[in-house]
Amino acid sequence: MRKYKNNWVNRLIRRFRQKWAIQLIHDKVTEYVIYVPESGKQDQYKLIDTCAQMQSYIEKVTGVVIPMVLVETDSKKIVVREHKSNHPDNYKVESSGNDIIISGGSIQGTQYGVYFFLDKFFGIRWFSPDEIGEHIPKIEESSFWKPIRINSTPDFNTRTINQLAGDEHSNASITQWSLRNGLGDYVGMRHNHNQHNIITPDYFEDHPEWFAMNSKGIRVKPELKDTSRDTKYWNYKLCLSNKEMWPEFAKQTILLYDKYPERKTISISPTDGGAFCKCPECKALTENGTTEYIESYTRLTLDFYNGVAEIVASTRPDIVMGGYIYGYYKKFPDNPNVYVHPNLRLILAANSARRLYRLPYRETWDELVKDWGEVVNFAVYYDFPCWLWDGWLIPSPPNKKVLSHMIPMLKENNVEGVFLYGCMPWRTGMAGNWIMSKLMWNANANLDELYNEFFSKCYGKGGIYIQEMYEHIESEFEIYYQDVKNHPYKSNDEMYKLITRNLKFFGECYNKAVDAQPDGIENERIMLMGKTLHIAYWVLYSKGYVDIEGNPIIQ
Repeated sequence: MRKYKNNWVNRLIRRFRQKWAIQLIHDKVTEYVIYVPESGKQDQYKLIDTCAQMQSYIEKVTGVVIPMVLVETDSKKIVVREHKSNHPDNYKVESSGNDIIISGGSIQGTQYGVYFFLDKFFGIRWFSPDEIGEHIPKIEESSFWKPIRINSTPDFNTRTINQLAGDEHSNASITQWSLRNGLGDYVGMRHNHNQHNIITPDYFEDHPEWFAMNSKGIRVKPELKDTSRDTKYWNYKLCLSNKEMWPEFAKQTILLYDKYPERKTISISPTDGGAFCKCPECKALTENGTTEYIESYTRLTLDFYNGVAEIVASTRPDIVMGGYIYGYYKKFPDNPNVYVHPNLRLILAANSARRLYRLPYRETWDELVKDWGEVVNFAVYYDFPCWLWDGWLIPSPPNKKVLSHMIPMLKENNVEGVFLYGCMPWRTGMAGNWIMSKLMWNANANLDELYNEFFSKCYGKGGIYIQEMYEHIESEFEIYYQDVKNHPYKSNDEMYKLITRNLKFFGECYNKAVDAQPDGIENERIMLMGKTLHIAYWVLYSKGYVDIEGNPIIQ
């Protein structure tokens, strides 16, 4: 009787699964194929390559190879194709009978869908661009309840994390990592300091009046400036109110744009730094600044941007220009009725970094974002909430309190894109890089859950101790950045003292993590953390902050 009952129960479960579950892999066997319909597009090879990656990763997880076909068959299928969408980065993962449909609003949108499918249904994560950064669980069965109805569009059109390559990884591997984690920029908004490439220094001989006048009434001849990194750069300013210069600036903008046909936009932003023009016409468009910058050149800069955009658009309405709102010209104008030419996109580079830990600064930042958020063409926000100049010296934490305020606020105020500096080196910065990538797709993602997911999956049983180390650094940063006024991302004597005070605690967390997770790829990642702590020790020892045993000498 019991045997008969068990058979009856098993048959009922089997029928239920047949109706309500998709059994992709069962008993190490699959009835499915990966099917990529012919689209006729030249870049369909990208989608085929992504599907080959999906095939490979599913094999790594389950040990089963799902065949890939380019011609439709009667088999059960994972269909990978494009769909019509108002947003090219949109993707859908849906069930249709026993088939799974992964589709996107473009080739790239479909690629996002494939990587999400691997993330959601197979638990794969890409914490860094190399194999050591791959989290690949092992499972024997793969089945999903029907219906599957997932439809996802990113909160920001531009989702860029900069400064990730360096000596550790190639640009190609960074591009791959970015795609797998939902980063992208179909707008292609360029916003670099660029005026020195448009009105070049050789113009000065014939047109000194096009260049900035200093406080002594002298037009300043361009000179190369030294940096602390043994490089030189131009940081001269133009006389932005000189309307006789505008047509030539517009002409050279068009020529420079056409020189790089692969680019979708061009920047018309000033060079970095100050030294704005002090001529009477420019001063007439200069307003009172803030405690950070005494004078505001926002009105002057916007007037120039709009004037050049109007001239360019008269002959080349296809050209879209980007312009910084930054430093001496980021304060919102006194007149709230701000006009921005339709072919101009503004990029607010607040450079707040970890100063958002400070309540008074945060309130000022909120007001700045809200004011610019009402401007239709506010395209991109630029900042470095996690990045440290000397990230090789101390683990660069994501700064939960900063990100949890910054990213949702940007979405709430209609910012179209986010451009943030990444954390280097990868061995200690991948927490910030990975978490920022998730917030750029979903600005309201639960940060506590992202933290727990990252540290537990990346470092295994040792994750609780590495997370303890990072959150301790964040609490120390919150105190430290209450008083830092300038260069909130650079190391100085006080930063060295902060690391000195906590070096032994960092070491204790590291040793506990190694003991808790003594083997596996998770242990290899923990050992990489140890390299940074070793470097920190030798730097502090060489500078006289700690003794040979690592005990603080300078408190």
